[in-house]
Amino acid sequence: MSEIFRYIFDYLTDPLGLPIDWYWEYIILLAVEKLAYLLAFDNVGDLYRAHLIDGKITGSFLHWLIRFVYFVVIWAVTYLAIQAYYFVSENLKIVLMTLGCIAGAAALCTLTVFVMRFFNKRKMG
Repeated sequence: MSEIFRYIFDYLTDPLGLPIDWYWEYIILLAVEKLAYLLAFDNVGDLYRAHLIDGKITGSFLHWLIRFVYFVVIWAVTYLAIQAYYFVSENLKIVLMTLGCIAGAAALCTLTVFVMRFFNKRKMG
C-alpha cells in the first residue's frame, strides 16, 4: 500500500521544479523532501503515541498526506525565495532606491515626532 502512496506522491510532486540550474534544483529538492519526510514522520509518530490512529495503512496514508502538504509548503517558500532573489538581483537599483525612500521616510517621521515632543515639553514647562 505504501508503494501506491509513494507513486501518487511522486506523481503530484514531479512537476514542482525550481527556476535554477538542474544540479542546484536536485540538491534543494532533496533537502526539501528529506525535511518533509522528517516532519511527517514526527507528526505521525505523535499521532500514534497519542493513540489517535492505529493500523499500518492509516499511518502510511497520513504520513504521505502530511508529507505532501509539508513538501508543497516548503517548496513554495523556496520557490518564492528564489524568485525574490532573482527580482532583487535584476532590479537592484530600484530595490535600493525604494529601501532608501522607506528609510528616509521613517527617519523623517522619527525626527518629526522627536521635534514635536520637544516643543510640547517646552510649552508646558
